[in-house]
Amino acid sequence: IVNDAKWKGMVDMVLEFKKKFNHVHIPNSYRPPDSNPKSAVGDDLINGFKLMSFINKVRPLILRDALSPKRVAHLKRLS
Repeated sequence: IVNDAKWKGMVDMVLEFKKKFNHVHIPNSYRPPDSNPKSAVGDDLINGFKLMSFINKVRPLILRDALSPKRVAHLKRLS
């Protein structure tokens, strides 16, 4: 995710999931409670973007040391 606002929104959703379930092993079928797949707005956050897809994209970036230092620091502060 290039857009910082979308990044923050996705991280916030991961945090909400973690608060609710005490882990971040998000099932592929999980959708945030406030997602609306029928929204006319083209935003992934509103259109029921699968949170697991976000996790699947971020984890390899962390392992390859390809995530920006700013975002790595953001994630470390949250854990």
